[in-house]
Amino acid sequence: MARADQNLFQRILRSAGIVLGLAASGWIVCYSYSLNSALFFYDGLIGIVAFLWLGKLRWRTNAPFILIANTLILLTIGLPMADVIFAFTTDSAGKRLQPASLDNRIYSYEGAKGNPAQFAVWWNRFLHEWDALSESIIVKDPDRRMPYRFKPSSSGEFFDSRIEINSLGFRDREFDFEKGDSFRIVALGESTTMGLTLRKDDLPWPKVLEELIQNELHLQRPVEVINAGVAGYSLRESLIHLKKDVLPLKPDMIISYHGYNGFHFLDDTMDAEEQFDINADPPRLKERPSRLLQQAEYRLKLFQFKRRHFRRDLSEELFDRRKNQLFGSTYENLHRELISIAEANGIKLVLLTFNMAVNLESPPDIVNFYRGGFPDVKYRIQANRLQNCLLEALHGEHENNLLIDTAPGLDGRHEHFFDLVHLTQAGKDKLAENIFKGIRDYLESKDTFALEEKSVERDESGL
Repeated sequence: MARADQNLFQRILRSAGIVLGLAASGWIVCYSYSLNSALFFYDGLIGIVAFLWLGKLRWRTNAPFILIANTLILLTIGLPMADVIFAFTTDSAGKRLQPASLDNRIYSYEGAKGNPAQFAVWWNRFLHEWDALSESIIVKDPDRRMPYRFKPSSSGEFFDSRIEINSLGFRDREFDFEKGDSFRIVALGESTTMGLTLRKDDLPWPKVLEELIQNELHLQRPVEVINAGVAGYSLRESLIHLKKDVLPLKPDMIISYHGYNGFHFLDDTMDAEEQFDINADPPRLKERPSRLLQQAEYRLKLFQFKRRHFRRDLSEELFDRRKNQLFGSTYENLHRELISIAEANGIKLVLLTFNMAVNLESPPDIVNFYRGGFPDVKYRIQANRLQNCLLEALHGEHENNLLIDTAPGLDGRHEHFFDLVHLTQAGKDKLAENIFKGIRDYLESKDTFALEEKSVERDESGL
C-alpha cells in the first residue's frame, strides 16, 4: 500500500512538473516577445516543445491530449519556418517601397505615387526622428503643470536640420529678456509654429515673418518675432506657457496658430454616444522577435483603431449640429481665456485660421493617401472647419483683436505639406506671407503711434 501511495505521489509530481514547465515556458515566450528578446523567445519555444513531448510520454493513453500536444508542437516548430517565409515575402514586397529620404519626397502624394503604404513608411520615419530629437531637447516640467518643456541651451538633429533651444527655453536665437524699444511679437502655437524643419537652411515661419517685416517695412522701431511654439502642446498647455514664460517678456503682440493638437477639445460638441477617444495615436509597429506575430499584432491593433475612427458620422448634418454646440465647448473657453489674458495685459492678439494638407474640397484619393499615418483624417477636416467657425464668432465679439484667414494658397494645397499638418519650407513661407499681409497695416500705424507716445512722455519728464 505504501509503495502504491509512493508511485501515485511520483506521478502527481511528474504531472505537476510538466504543467509548471509548460506554464513557465509560455510565460518566457510572452515576456520575451514583449521585450523583443529573440534569444529567450526561442528558448521558450524550445521549452514548450520539450514539455509537450514529456506530456505525450506521460499521458500517452490520453488521445485528446496527444492530439492537442501534436498540434501545438507542429505550430511551435512551424513558427520559425513560417517567419523565414514571411520575412522573405515581405522583404520582397518592401523592395517596391522607397526608403523615407528627403530626396524622393515620399511624404507627398506625387512622390509616393498616391500609395498610403508609402506615406506610412515616411510617417514611421518622422516619428522615429521626433523621438530621437525629444531625447535631446525635452525635459519634465519641474512644476508638473505641463507634460514637458524645452530644455534650455539644448539642441538636436531632425532629419538634416538642427533644432536649437536658447537659454530661455525657446526654439529661437538668443535674445535679451528686456525688449527695450523693440516692438515684440510672440508666436504661440504647436509644432507647426515651433517649426520641425527638415533641411539645414529651413526656417520656422516666425523667423520668416520677422525677415519679411524687416525687409518690407521701414519702421522707426525695431520689430522682433519670438518663437514660443512647442511641439505637442495644445492651446491648454500654451496658456500655461503664456502666463509663465511669455508674459514676463512683455510682448506687444501675440500671434496664435493652434489647431491639430486641440481638435479633441471640440469633442464636447457631440452627443455622448457619438464620442470616443479620437485623440489616441495610431498604433506603431514595434520590434518583435517573430515578424509573423509582429504583423499579426500590429494589424489587429490597426483594425481596432480604424474601426473606432471610421465609424464616425461626418455628415453635414453632424457638422451643423456641432456648430450649434460650439459656444460652451472646452475649446471656446480656452480661446476666451487667451483673449482675456491679452486684453488684461494690453496685448494685441492675432488669431490665425489653421491649415491642413487636405480639406473638404480635396479629391478623395488624396484624402485617403494620408490615412497611411492619420486614419482619422476626415474627422480632422471637420474639426478644422469647426475651429474656423469658432474663431470667426469670437472675432465678431472682440473686434479689437485681429483674425487672419491664412488659407489662401495654403489650406488644402498638399504640395506645401510634408504630412497632414506640418509645412514644407514653401508652406512656411506662404504662411508667413499671409500673416504679414494681415498685420502690416497695424504695424505701420502702431509704430508711428508708439514713437509719438514715447516723445510726449520724454517731453513731460523734461528729458
